[in-house]
Amino acid sequence: AREGLGAHTDAGGNTAEGSMAFALGKHRQRVPVGHISLLRPRRGSQLESGCYAWEDRSVSPRHPSIRGIVRWLNTWLGRGGETVQMAGSILGQPSVAALSVRALVLALALAFLVQGPAEAASAKVVRHGPRSSDGVALTFDDGWGVDSCERISRTLTRMGATATFFINGNHLRADPARWRRILKDFPVGNHTRSHLWLTRVSKQKIGNQLRNNQWIHREVLGRRMTRVFRPPYGAYDDTVRKVAAQRGYKHLVLWSHSSGDSSPAATVSSIIRRTTGAPRGSIILMHCGPSVTARALPAVIRSYQRRGIRLIGLDEMFRLDEYASR
Repeated sequence: AREGLGAHTDAGGNTAEGSMAFALGKHRQRVPVGHISLLRPRRGSQLESGCYAWEDRSVSPRHPSIRGIVRWLNTWLGRGGETVQMAGSILGQPSVAALSVRALVLALALAFLVQGPAEAASAKVVRHGPRSSDGVALTFDDGWGVDSCERISRTLTRMGATATFFINGNHLRADPARWRRILKDFPVGNHTRSHLWLTRVSKQKIGNQLRNNQWIHREVLGRRMTRVFRPPYGAYDDTVRKVAAQRGYKHLVLWSHSSGDSSPAATVSSIIRRTTGAPRGSIILMHCGPSVTARALPAVIRSYQRRGIRLIGLDEMFRLDEYASR
């Protein structure tokens, strides 16, 4: 942003005592400083990492390119927490000193903002919940063995336990009526539509996998997904975390204990050994597919119940009362 102060005559013949040149990308426009003021940030907001959202309230319509800049800034920086307003609030002819101060403030603000886009938010990677929790979270991924998944659902319901399911959308599409029965009473997180290795695909494809899975789940289940995301294979990088945050997910949930049930060598006794004895706040990885998982589940549930530990969903563990809706 570059400042230029001097006389300026508008289309109506009015003369302002100062003006400012905006230089931002291809956009350049000289406007009377009297048409612009910076108001204090919105009450109750917090200043974080230089993130600002701009609101175009009453910039003079004689300067459409400036309105375009403001709209562009709002799109570019609008994910931040703070709001700076541009508004035409000067009536009459202010003094040269007042105009100079306003021009300087605006120039400094724009110079700070155009250094580069604010750091995008990223989903937080978690492997367990609070250790002060009174529960352990069982989680079931994928959904390629619907018979086993149905047995898991019945066992959980019969024994008064809950769990979080991460089912790929392609499996839901294959038998929607059956999946509605299976998942009726349980929280469901996002595990992508088709179980791609997300660190090996484009940013656009990551977003499509998350979005399409949300749509399928809402279409099949008639409700929104719980705002938790688990990447297939537990594979993630900075891009995966940022795209997840853009899609509305604050948590990228991995696990503290794995059942090993996806291995061909898995047995009922090996699953019980690997999944029981975990401390409060633990997240247990299991799969909604292998028949051995369904056979081992009753013993796993009884083990925690004997210890006075509840089996809870991730929505309760992380106190999520919101849903992924975008």
